[in-house]
Amino acid sequence: MTLINCPECGKEISDKAQSCPNCGFPLTTSNKIKYGLENPSALFELISQEKPFQKKCEMEDLANNNYGPACFFIGKSCLNGENGYEKDIDLGTKWLERGYYLKDSQCAYLYHVVKSNRFHNVTIDDWKVILHDFELNDNQKAAVLNRIGVLYADKYGQDLNDVDSLKNARYYFEKSIDLNKEYALDNLLSSYVTSNEIDALEQMIKQERYLDTTEDDATSHVAYRICLAYRDGKFMNSYVIKNKEKYEEYLSLTCNTSLTCGYWYVEAANYYIGKSRDATYLVDKDKYIKISFDLCQKGLTKKPVDNVIYGKLYNLLGIICGDPNTKLFNFEASENYYLEAIRRNNNSAENNLQILRNNNFGISSNNNTSKIISVQIISTQDVRNGKSTVMRSIVGGFLFGGLGVLGGIMTSKRDLRYTFLVIYDNGRRETISTTEGTKEFELLIQFVK
Repeated sequence: MTLINCPECGKEISDKAQSCPNCGFPLTTSNKIKYGLENPSALFELISQEKPFQKKCEMEDLANNNYGPACFFIGKSCLNGENGYEKDIDLGTKWLERGYYLKDSQCAYLYHVVKSNRFHNVTIDDWKVILHDFELNDNQKAAVLNRIGVLYADKYGQDLNDVDSLKNARYYFEKSIDLNKEYALDNLLSSYVTSNEIDALEQMIKQERYLDTTEDDATSHVAYRICLAYRDGKFMNSYVIKNKEKYEEYLSLTCNTSLTCGYWYVEAANYYIGKSRDATYLVDKDKYIKISFDLCQKGLTKKPVDNVIYGKLYNLLGIICGDPNTKLFNFEASENYYLEAIRRNNNSAENNLQILRNNNFGISSNNNTSKIISVQIISTQDVRNGKSTVMRSIVGGFLFGGLGVLGGIMTSKRDLRYTFLVIYDNGRRETISTTEGTKEFELLIQFVK
């Protein structure tokens, strides 16, 4: 047993004690290392007992009292469950903490990352110590700068009048981008959305600022942040578009410039599905549903961000092709899209597929040899006659100007569009949409009982 001085009260105590019997100061291994109380030979013995470490590390480091790399190797191995170590996050964190107090840069960085992710108790000042007191590589510096920026942004989010925190957040985000172009771009852009500075984001695109900063075309990142700024509400089913023209402009720019399949494809496809359902004219319904279909298909050709996005896109394709009120209705295609979405763990697709099958809407290949045995009217819809609307608008505009155009539209002829479910003698089912007066309508209406 060796006597040491307690770093808190200064009295002599045993080096084997767990805490000071006089003041209660905890004598953990980390504290002993931190205050220079750890016996180097004891730490050497502790490290050298780690058998996987013996196989992987150079023992000269230990002989030269260079224990930092050893602590990093053991700590990281425990965190990841690699190099012969079982996964043990607590033990890994403990070894990284030892290396941190030994002033090892790798240990210091990883220890604070783990601590921040697990306990969220790493402060701005803690990260600044790591930044200024340790020799970090550029990637580590960029990551630390980004984390400092995030903490300042969080402070601004809690108090939107705290302009200094917003400025500090952007300062550290920009410093991070200068060192490594991946970490902080989205956070920097989000700070402009939070403060509703849409003009600044639009200027970034015009000036091509930061647009070479990621493997993906960063224009899409900036444009999508502008989309977010032009809408109210976080979730797709609840947001309100503040400026539809601008929102659609930048949503289109996002998808046209993106190299990866990001969430914006899901949002764009959902948006146009909604426009299709709200459209007054069938021609508009089909136009918007086609835009949505093309967006989903385009998104699936991009580099995947994650499997979840693909699952959402396949589910949307199932919805599009499963709508009997559009030209893209195709039961078999819808079913296959839903099955692919389910394979990618999309829970909504399972319910949608069940609804599709319960409705018994089916389309198979054209087969003119089968006979119609039954026809049912599924739905009817009042629509304007296209030719009548155009002619009346032209005449009204010529005679009376703008009001005449409006009057021409309002007084144009209206048609009733029917959607029929046709059942053939071979069991095939088909939906057909047509208007009164057509040969198709006259044929089908005969079979309606």
